Amino acid sequence: MEELKTYYITQDIDKLTDFFKIQDEETKEFMTEVLKNRNKRWLDQLPALMQNQSLFIAVGAGHLVGTEGLIKGLQLKGYILKPVATN
Repeated sequence: MEELKTYYITQDIDKLTDFFKIQDEETKEFMTEVLKNRNKRWLDQLPALMQNQSLFIAVGAGHLVGTEGLIKGLQLKGYILKPVATN
C-alpha cells in the first residue's frame, strides 16, 4: 500500500498504470467489473453533474489510469483536468 500511496501522491500515472496491471484471469475479471464497468457508468453520469458547476471528484487510484480510466475518459469527452496539489 505504501508503494501505491507514493505513486498516487506523486501523480505518477505510468507507475499507477503498471501497479494495476492484472496477471491472473480471476482477478482480471473482478477488476474489469470494479474498475472498467464502474468507470463507464461514471463517464455516462458525470457530464450531467458537471454541466453547471465545477466538481471535486475523489476516486481510488485504480479508477484514474489506463485507456479506460477516468482521466482518459474525461479527456476524450473534452474536459480539461487539473491535478490537485498534494503538498
